[in-house]
Amino acid sequence: MRIGIVALLLVVSAFAIGCGNEALVEVTPAVNAAGDAQGTKTDLDLQKAKELYEAGLAFFAQGQMEEAIRKYDEAIRLSSDTPGAYAGRGLAYSNLGQFLRAVQDFDAAIRLNPQNADAYNNRGLAFGELGDFNKAVQDFDASIRL
Repeated sequence: MRIGIVALLLVVSAFAIGCGNEALVEVTPAVNAAGDAQGTKTDLDLQKAKELYEAGLAFFAQGQMEEAIRKYDEAIRLSSDTPGAYAGRGLAYSNLGQFLRAVQDFDAAIRLNPQNADAYNNRGLAFGELGDFNKAVQDFDASIRL
């Protein structure tokens, strides 16, 4: 993003000082390269986020909740719109007895994918552990409807 902004500022500055089309011809390759670099970075971030998510799943399956949470944290940092990473981290928090944090992660997973019946079910379980049985029942109902 920063490279794209700098390239845009170069174009605007060139026109402001009267360089006109000559400056545009010289700056255009830089602008295109900045866009390409951003796309590559985004693709790399998404791939790395997927790998971290899968590592989180593996640590979760081995019962290593803290390490799973660290991997999910990294995946979310790279791609904050990944519902699976939030749901996985929520399950890990639930297994550690950190039900409030679990609810927050299930909230995020549901916000990103409102059709995720498992997220509603798991949030319902966490609400039950917190003693909020009304919300638990609502989530179980939502899970069944989906």
